[in-house]
Amino acid sequence: SKKVYNYPFLMGQGVWLDSDKLKWTDSVAEVLKHGTLSIGFIGLAEALKALTGKHHGESEASQKLGLGIIGHMRKRM
Repeated sequence: SKKVYNYPFLMGQGVWLDSDKLKWTDSVAEVLKHGTLSIGFIGLAEALKALTGKHHGESEASQKLGLGIIGHMRKRM
């Protein structure tokens, strides 16, 4: 079973829920079940391009759709 010391950078950044409560020699199995506490917008422009043919900077409709997608993401978090 992997321990906190196997992943010093990842465990030190606090991206896993409750990872800040672990000791250096604790197992990371339980915190990995929670998933990460980060979300990003990487790929939004590409998704808009695939859906509408234009990214958010090229079309008002794409801009509106992109904001709708982000709004949906915010509601779910």
